[in-house]
Order: sequence, then structure tokens, then C-alpha cells
Amino acid sequence: AYINWNEPGANVLTSDAFGYYLYLPGKYIHHDLTKLTWLPEILDKYRPTGNLYQVIPLENGNFAMKYLMGLSIIYTPFFFLGHCIAGALEYPQDGFSTPYPLSICFGAWVYAVLGFFLLRKVMLHFFSDAITAVVLLLIAMATNYPQYVVVDSAMTHGFLFMMYALLLWITVGWVKKPNLISAFLLGGVIGLSCITRPTEA
Repeated sequence: AYINWNEPGANVLTSDAFGYYLYLPGKYIHHDLTKLTWLPEILDKYRPTGNLYQVIPLENGNFAMKYLMGLSIIYTPFFFLGHCIAGALEYPQDGFSTPYPLSICFGAWVYAVLGFFLLRKVMLHFFSDAITAVVLLLIAMATNYPQYVVVDSAMTHGFLFMMYALLLWITVGWVKKPNLISAFLLGGVIGLSCITRPTEA
């Protein structure tokens, strides 16, 4: 993953990913999602962005987040994992010290494996094991997917891949046996995809 131990800001929680992530430290550590009084110190210490385009200043002195919170919801278990590790290893529990980006990277890898597992299950409904293996290999080696799992791990792409695979898997089950639970799950995955990246609508 993109982490340079000697350079502040050289990790996955930069640029757009910084904007997707801000909800978590803002809500659970600093308890401030409107004034963002904690943000200047983070910007100075970690330098996650050269131009603070991820938040929009409002006339009343508050700030609005540019990005929706879907990806923060998906990050959540790994954010808390990073928070616990930071406490145990005596790193700053500020949302941006080394355990946090590492945990988000780990989360991206977990979701990547889950996405491939689910896509394989879906494909095996329609294709042989050999064809399925070739397609998965091509996705893993002949697309930009590795870039978004290994380097830009905190971006939306890898997480959305998993959600699309989950959507396909639930859809296959729903077509075989329509039921209310599957319908709600389909709606939930579609909704989460849309608030992760609105263009997914």
C-alpha cells in the first residue's frame, strides 16, 4: 500500500480518500463534523492534502463535507481496528497516525478477497470453473483493479467492486427464490453504493 513511513501525508488517506474518511475521526474522535476546529492541526501534522477541497466553507462558519459518507460506513470496522491498535501501541489516537491508514489498507484487502469470492460464486452459476478462473485472473492482472487495492486502497473502486459482486450474488438468489429479505438487502447494497459514489446510481 502507498505508505512512506518518513513522509507525512504519504499514505492512502490523502486527496479524495481524505474526504471520504473525514467523517470517522470527526464523529468518533474529535466529536466535531461542522466547525472542524481539529482539522488545522491534522493538516499541519500529516499534510494529507495540498488543497483543502474536501470540505466546503459555509456562510455560517461551518463546513460541509464534499463527499457523501458511504465509504466511511464501509471503513468503520477497520477505523476502529486502527484506533484500538493506535491505543495499544501508544500512537496518537487522532485518526491519522500510522495504524489508521494501515487498517484501512487491510480493510481494502479484506473487501477485495470478499469481492472475488462472491464474484466466483456468481460466475459458477453460469460458467465452468475454468472460465471463471480465467476471468478472475484477467480482472486481477489485466485491469486497473490492483492499483485500487494495493496502491490507492482507500479510494472507492475496490470497495464498490465488492458491493457489485455482492449485488450480483443477492440478485441470483432473489431470482431463484424471491423474498422480502433479499429485496431489502438489494435495496441496502444499492443505497450504500449510491452514497459511496453518487454516480453509481
